[in-house]
Amino acid sequence: MFRKDKSIMYEDTQEIAYKVLRMYSDGQLPIDPFKIISKIKNVKIFSYHDYAQSIKGKEEFKDFTISEIISTMPSKEGFSCCYGSDYVIFYNEKMPIARIKWTLFHEMGHHFLEHLKEGYCQKRFFNNEKQYEDVLEKEANNFARHCSSPLPIAYHLYLKTFNINKELPELFKYYFDMSEDTSEICSKHFDKHLIHYITDKHKFLVEFFKKSIGITARNLHLRMYINQLNDFLEILKYL
Repeated sequence: MFRKDKSIMYEDTQEIAYKVLRMYSDGQLPIDPFKIISKIKNVKIFSYHDYAQSIKGKEEFKDFTISEIISTMPSKEGFSCCYGSDYVIFYNEKMPIARIKWTLFHEMGHHFLEHLKEGYCQKRFFNNEKQYEDVLEKEANNFARHCSSPLPIAYHLYLKTFNINKELPELFKYYFDMSEDTSEICSKHFDKHLIHYITDKHKFLVEFFKKSIGITARNLHLRMYINQLNDFLEILKYL
């Protein structure tokens, strides 16, 4: 991305996230980061265990166990790096699936925002390395939020399901199958900035997910009906 100052580029990262969804996702909800990554030519992905297994045969690692190799990873959740012409994402497969998905979206953010390609021209706006790194992390998080839980899609889902007696974070969790924390953050942003997502600005993204929006909304209504029926049957047992 082109930087002109040290501000966090929220709008740019959002638009790039939506562009990635149109280019690489299959238009299905919830959005699967594994499927997106599989379609990107120069992006590779390894679980910690698979990577540790692949290097254990090398001379310098032959005396280490798989667990010992994994313990040297720089993060307990995941990280990414450039290796030749490839961008490689590593993730801890023992984390909860919602957390794994967030990690993959976050690391994809660093790739598509071209953070690893930035140099002096971008860093010169910042007072120190930590300030610069904090901005990169916030931009990658913003990308992850919008790629995992696109708010224009949430708006059209909400139009079809607002009459369901559920709090907004619960609806978001069902819509996008992310963690409670992610659902809470995204739903708060949605509630606060709704005006930005009711325009035709993102009509191509909405059209791309149109079929899945309808299916997801119908399935949620069906699930709520079944839950209510089960609750009623439980009450009958005590009459």
